Amino acid sequence: MPLKKDCLKDLAEFYSQEEKALHERYNLVEKIIGRNHHNLSVGIFCENLVKEYIRKNLPQGLSVDSGFIHYIPNNAPVFPVATPQIDIIIYDDSCYPPLVRTNEFVVVEPKAVHAAIEVKKNLTSKNLYSAIKNTSESLQFALHSNQISLDGFFTGIFAFSSSIGKEAICQVLKNAKDDDLMLPNAICILKKILLTYEKTNGYEMFQITKGEKKIQGSKIFFTLQGFLCLLFNNALGSCGKDTSRFSIDRNLESEYILFLKKKAEENYSYVSYSENQIQSFLKKNQGI
Repeated sequence: MPLKKDCLKDLAEFYSQEEKALHERYNLVEKIIGRNHHNLSVGIFCENLVKEYIRKNLPQGLSVDSGFIHYIPNNAPVFPVATPQIDIIIYDDSCYPPLVRTNEFVVVEPKAVHAAIEVKKNLTSKNLYSAIKNTSESLQFALHSNQISLDGFFTGIFAFSSSIGKEAICQVLKNAKDDDLMLPNAICILKKILLTYEKTNGYEMFQITKGEKKIQGSKIFFTLQGFLCLLFNNALGSCGKDTSRFSIDRNLESEYILFLKKKAEENYSYVSYSENQIQSFLKKNQGI
């Protein structure tokens, strides 16, 4: 049963507090060890923060670990094939236990996987492209196995901070699309912005939403809640799991970056529009 509106509002405030706490833990560790040292250790710490948070919200039967997706294709008689290592894999270990499980990583079959997420301490154009490439390869690999479909599989990128703005992010997205990479369902920069990807009427677009909003005088952060909403709806909604508690306010202040593509063309461009302009444009050009 869907949760009532006042309950969802209380949960939004709860998740806002959790988002601030997650960000404060990251900032505290970075201050203790210094911003320019132990990048690998801090990166692993960031991965663990996200894994711990997702793990405590997962329903029973699902696990979260770092690792590889593996299968043996019909045309590979000798060596099996695996994806690059993925920062976070969400998989069903009740029906499909890992092929390999160690303290550092797991190796799982494509049919077990519901989500592949890359985690970044600080987002740059270079590591954003690398993360998109990694999630794209993981998704394409899993699809090639014929064990999954796009429904029920989520790809995302989660960053604790960013050195680039939305224009640079959109340029990376365009470059990735030009290189035939599959774009992630969501990109979250904690407390800052949430980007969500969708296809409609032969076009592809990212919605960019600011990371905070005042509700009755209180500042509410919702990038973490929004990321969970998209993760759970994409990865778990098709499994019959109830994800209503992660629903986000659809009236939040947003703007759009639109990738324009005529159905018969290959070239993309991007421009900024308001939500009303986007809806008007799509309605007017629905027959293109």
